[in-house]
Amino acid sequence: VAMPQTTRSSPTHVAEAARDVHRKKTDVSVLNSLGSMTDKQVAWSANFYLFTLAHSINIGTATTAFDLAVFVLDEKVFSIGTGVLFLGIVVASFAAGATVNVLGPRESAKYAMIAVVIFFIFLASAAYIGVCNVLQWPLYLTGAVVCSVGVSHFGACLGPWTERTATILAKETPGLSFSDVSAHIITNYSVIAYATQAALMLMLSAMQLGFGWDETSIIVLYSVLCMLSVFFILATREPPAPAEEKIDPSFSESIKNVARFYTDPRAFLLSVLPLTMSCLSAWKTAALSNLLQKTLGSKVIGIAMVVQTVTSIVCSKVFERVSLRCGPTVVMAYGSLTCVVCTGLYLFTDLAFQGWWILLFFALVGSVWSVYDTAARTILLSHFRGKMSAVAFASMNMQSFFGGMVFFFMDAFSSGDASVDKCAGAGANATALAGVLATTLAPSINAIAPVAVHHIGAHVPMNRDRMASLEAWVVMVLGVLVLPCLFVANRLKPAGADDDDDDKEEKAEGSESEQESDQDSDEID
Repeated sequence: VAMPQTTRSSPTHVAEAARDVHRKKTDVSVLNSLGSMTDKQVAWSANFYLFTLAHSINIGTATTAFDLAVFVLDEKVFSIGTGVLFLGIVVASFAAGATVNVLGPRESAKYAMIAVVIFFIFLASAAYIGVCNVLQWPLYLTGAVVCSVGVSHFGACLGPWTERTATILAKETPGLSFSDVSAHIITNYSVIAYATQAALMLMLSAMQLGFGWDETSIIVLYSVLCMLSVFFILATREPPAPAEEKIDPSFSESIKNVARFYTDPRAFLLSVLPLTMSCLSAWKTAALSNLLQKTLGSKVIGIAMVVQTVTSIVCSKVFERVSLRCGPTVVMAYGSLTCVVCTGLYLFTDLAFQGWWILLFFALVGSVWSVYDTAARTILLSHFRGKMSAVAFASMNMQSFFGGMVFFFMDAFSSGDASVDKCAGAGANATALAGVLATTLAPSINAIAPVAVHHIGAHVPMNRDRMASLEAWVVMVLGVLVLPCLFVANRLKPAGADDDDDDKEEKAEGSESEQESDQDSDEID
């Protein structure tokens, strides 16, 4: 008797059908429209961007305050105090990841912002008592120490806040990749930060040139804006940690995570680009900004900084799309090549001396910064997730200050520029303000290892041009090493470390369905 054949829906077939749905990758552009987002995605996206705005205002006002501090502080107070600040950031970054894991990213960000507000109080007090008052020393040094703790914890907070938010957004839409979502929100974070910094620069120029405000009054106004950022962070909600992570880890466990991170060779292989960027920033200020003042005048530096900022904003969105289609390694390759090309043009051509052509260098530097803020952070987050994300981002923050600290310190001792006696009446240096705007958080550092650098300066005199050439060579060498170190780090990456949560669930479902299929086959046999 011929029996009719029936199609049996085995668990394996069901699992495969479910995986086929997940394999249909959803484009991350669904997060650009409120109509295509769920209520949960809208809420947590708004929460992340509110954190971004608070972070950008707090750091942006602090950066501008450092730009103005050179006009209201004694030269030695400013240089030594800023050296203490940079050294404090480097040292505090080692423990920042452990602290964020214990307190959580929201609480850590709140205390970090309060620390920057305290710095403003000490800086404004030092500005009001005058340049020749000896009390500027304890006021600015205390503020610098407090600020270094806050800045070091800012970088650590960004890692877990981004990872947790991206996990929530990716799980809400089937087929939405964690790596794509994390790249998307990190890019938007960078755009908001750049736009905020540009707005603060324009505000500074308007108050200085249009309304005639002095530096002390501007610092007080920016301190009020910094206080407002604290209220923004209070309105946010901490993204929930994944279920597999302990909510309240002990500090000893967090210290062990820090030790595990720094014993992982990938931590050092992935540090090449942050070190390159810190040296590139120092070289830009020591070489390009000074050259721009000599060729086109100090007033043009404001235009150059606008060119750099706009380039960073545009390239951040372009690199996001390139990263989604071709992978972040392609974007890192562009950053590596641009570092070599930019410094090569400076060393082997006279293009930087050809008038307005120097703006090309500022545009190239801006594009490389967008690589650091998008692809580099995305890659670091893919290598170190969970409890390690805060430690990794704290290390990245530390590396972005370390190289510049050394170069600016050497430049301060080797340039031989004459110092300005502010107590003798040189109080209004408004024409030099545009030149100071070219720096971010890296003025001349002359407090780290004074004996060693004094020895170098005494026996190996080096003018500013030779120092700029040395910095350019270091940036070029580090730029060449970016891609090889990245390839080695990717080879050392554990298998499955970059899988999305959906992929892990599918693999688990697949293994379960295979077991059920084997059981069914045994029963049939």
